[in-house]
Amino acid sequence: MARRRFQARARPRRREGDDKGLRLRTEMTMTKETKFFRKQAEKAERMARATSDEEASRNLINLAMAYRSQADALKRSKKLKKESGKKAELKAKRK
Repeated sequence: MARRRFQARARPRRREGDDKGLRLRTEMTMTKETKFFRKQAEKAERMARATSDEEASRNLINLAMAYRSQADALKRSKKLKKESGKKAELKAKRK
């Protein structure tokens, strides 16, 4: 049974026109990442409220802020990529 876990899996070959599916998968991954960071921030805030140690509480609040800023940065980069992709499509249609 252990042998089966390490066997190589066949991957489907990518076709030339398959970029749209790849882009969609990337966007889904980014959404999952932003949700992950936001959930981690919520957990850190909850733990900060639950602990009686002031220094640990401060560190957890800082961690929550870092998670939120990471989620915001991912969201901004996703938005910029989406906008640049639309601009490129418009240029291609004009030609």
